[in-house]
Amino acid sequence: MAVQRTGLTRSAVTHDSEQRVSARLSAARALSWALPLAPWIFASATLGFIAIPPRLHTGLAAPLAAGTAALIVNGSSLLIQLFARARGWGPQSGTVAALLAALGYAATAAAPSSMTLALGLPLLPILGCASGLSLRAGLIDLETSAPQQVRGAVTGVFYVVTYVGFGLPLLLTAVASAKLSATILAVMAVLALTAAVSRSVRLQRETLWQN
Repeated sequence: MAVQRTGLTRSAVTHDSEQRVSARLSAARALSWALPLAPWIFASATLGFIAIPPRLHTGLAAPLAAGTAALIVNGSSLLIQLFARARGWGPQSGTVAALLAALGYAATAAAPSSMTLALGLPLLPILGCASGLSLRAGLIDLETSAPQQVRGAVTGVFYVVTYVGFGLPLLLTAVASAKLSATILAVMAVLALTAAVSRSVRLQRETLWQN
C-alpha cells in the first residue's frame, strides 16, 4: 500500500511539474506574439495628442487644440476596435496596426517642425487606429494563447510594456532638437515596420486566432 501511494504521489508531482512547464511555455509564446505590439499603443496615442498639436497651425488655443487632437485620436482608436470586432478581423490586424504606427512615425519624422492642417490632421486618425488595433490584437493574442492560470500575469506584463509609450512625448521634449526628434521617430518607424513584417511572416507559418 505504501509503495502504491508513493507511486501515485510521484505521478501527481510529475504531472503538476509538466503542467507548470507547459503553462510557462504557453505564456512565453503568448507574450512573443503580443509584446511586439505593446509599445505602439500609448506611444502612438500620445504622439498624436501631445506631440503633434503644438506643431499644427490650428488657430486654436493650446488646450483646445490638444483636447481636439485627443478626441480624434482616442475616438479613432475606439471606432477601429469596434469596426474590427464587427467585421471579425483576424490576427493580421496586428500587422496592420504596426504598419500604421510605422507610417505615422515616419510621416511625423519627415514633416517640418511646423505643419499645416492638411499635413498634420490625417496623422491623428492614423496614429489612433494604430493604437486601437495594437491594443485589440495584443489582448486577443494573450487571451487565445495563454493558459487561464497565467493569463492575468502575462496581461500585466503586456500592460507594463505598453506604458513605456507614455515616455515618448517626454523624450521628444527632452532632446530639444528637431533633428534628433526626427531621428528617434525614424528609428521607431523602422522598429514598428520590423514588428509588422515579422508578425506577417510568422502568421504564414503558425495559426493564432481567426477573428
